[in-house]
Amino acid sequence: MRKSLIRPLLYIIVSGALVFCCDSVLGYDKDKLFTLGIKNYNRAEYGRARHCFERAIKTGLKDERLKFATYAVAVMDNFKQYLDGVEKGESKLRMDGNDETLRAHVAKLHYAFANELMQKEFYLGMVEPQLKRAIELDPENAAIHFDLGCAYYASMRYVKALKSYEKALVILPDNLLAYKMAGDASVALGDFDKAKKFYLDLIKANEKSVLKYDESELAKVRKIVSILPETYKEIDRLREEGRTEEAEQVLKKRMSLNNSDYIAMTELGYIIQDKGDRKTALDLFKTAVKIAPDYPISHFYLGRLYFLMQKNEEAIAELLMFKEKMRLLPRMDKVTKQMYLDGLYYLSEVYFTLKRYEDARKETEEIIRLDPRQQNAYYNMGIYYYVYKHSRSDAYRSFMKAIDIDSASDVAKSSKYAIEFIRNNPDSRIAPDFSFIDRE
Repeated sequence: MRKSLIRPLLYIIVSGALVFCCDSVLGYDKDKLFTLGIKNYNRAEYGRARHCFERAIKTGLKDERLKFATYAVAVMDNFKQYLDGVEKGESKLRMDGNDETLRAHVAKLHYAFANELMQKEFYLGMVEPQLKRAIELDPENAAIHFDLGCAYYASMRYVKALKSYEKALVILPDNLLAYKMAGDASVALGDFDKAKKFYLDLIKANEKSVLKYDESELAKVRKIVSILPETYKEIDRLREEGRTEEAEQVLKKRMSLNNSDYIAMTELGYIIQDKGDRKTALDLFKTAVKIAPDYPISHFYLGRLYFLMQKNEEAIAELLMFKEKMRLLPRMDKVTKQMYLDGLYYLSEVYFTLKRYEDARKETEEIIRLDPRQQNAYYNMGIYYYVYKHSRSDAYRSFMKAIDIDSASDVAKSSKYAIEFIRNNPDSRIAPDFSFIDRE
């Protein structure tokens, strides 16, 4: 296992491929150019991809996309002769895709190029298409599945990493390192039962293998198996029962096993902040965000703590990052969706507190779009219309919608009080003590 793959790396996930239909890109803006660059790179049309990225850079590409485009151009320059061979091979495959010898040859070219990039820090967006194409051409090659898993693991895409390792093991069950990496990915995901199974499978497979796993490393695996802590569900149960000291010890134990466990880090920060130690909690949240920038919850807790510390701009930046990362999720179950809605409620409350009323309205409208039966959101819209817009009619309609959803709830009672106040006070500039967020 290459040591470089253990470190968290920069990455941009890209997928899909469309035909680049015209030779000139002069009329496109930087966003379109960047997208076309990615699509052409995925199609192994590297000359066009390079041209698009260069044009995008010249037209003002910024931040992570600028870094990616600059890196992509440098890579395509350094490996031009290499990539020319890949491109020619793909061109031949378009004419005769059934030539098994040619398919194997082109798969080998893609795989070899990906391995070159994986020897150092890399963008997943440049490695993933090469390995996935190699797998498409040579699906029974366990080594390619394994290396794709390593690319995902290095970029902290643990779910995808685990699937790739499992596929590699189906094809080649005596791949000892794949068991180890699958166990590590399971630990990163907090699935300790599955992690223990992979580690035990490694120990069992090693007994039958001619080529033995390094004994010192195997001793570490045995130790991990013996002290694997409880699952996150168990930690949640401890917290719900008020047994926070026990939960704290479990989380510290997890971090002692894996000092990059950003989930444990975030959970521990929440407990420590609740105990009043904001400085330690802040350090934990900031470290978690650095290790796993795509993990939404760390951004939320960091933003919430910043707001409590009256660092408003930092708070909003982190809360918006939480929103952005949540929207990247391919799907949300009921619990995850409610967590997202709660985050939007909090962001809208922050905006309202800072008197950024239009921003508060937009977040509230987003909540209603996601779930039209969010009673609290209609109540909050009523407050927005009455307090900020001084529109008694719009406020009345919003409060009535809240009541219609569940007339017996506490939110409905607050809405009825608000409507009664509106009826008795014709001047909308006179506002009662409405609370913007009125959640149960």
